[in-house]
Amino acid sequence: MMLGNQKPVVVEDEDEDLVTDIMELRKQSASHLADWVEDAKNWYGIVAGEQWRKEDTALMDEQGKPCVAFNRVGVIVNAICGTEANNRQEVQYLPRTVDKSGPVDLLTDAVKWARDQCDAEDEDADAFRDTVICGYGWTETAMDYDDNAEGMIEVNRRDPTVFHYDPRAIKRNLADKDWVQCDD
Repeated sequence: MMLGNQKPVVVEDEDEDLVTDIMELRKQSASHLADWVEDAKNWYGIVAGEQWRKEDTALMDEQGKPCVAFNRVGVIVNAICGTEANNRQEVQYLPRTVDKSGPVDLLTDAVKWARDQCDAEDEDADAFRDTVICGYGWTETAMDYDDNAEGMIEVNRRDPTVFHYDPRAIKRNLADKDWVQCDD
């Protein structure tokens, strides 16, 4: 395999086995999550006020009747997310001993500055909203070198339906997962 003007890359048998194993794990995860992904899409629709099924909407249109829905779910999701925003915790580093308070104060200030630069609170709020709606909220922390050659931390909310993870994971926050993959 060649990439651009690079030298040819030799693929070892071990690499092929690894790729095969990764693809098999992904298939297992996709099978495990298939029903949840469909449900999650429906849950987002319900929160957006789409309580009617397409067949029912078509039937009501044929009969010339309006589709009326009272979106109580969206109101409750907004209330929960508003409560989280009003009670949001800040990242704060604490020293293990009294004589180490200077460096941890610097770390706390650095984290606050970095999170302010990338609007991390907004991204965290969006991921929390995802958690309320479908049970999973994902953010990605990465370095962005597009605007600053030295790099800048960025935090981005990610769509929870594009993630695949170890289907054997059962602990809260997927703490016992062995791997995670993302479609995009």
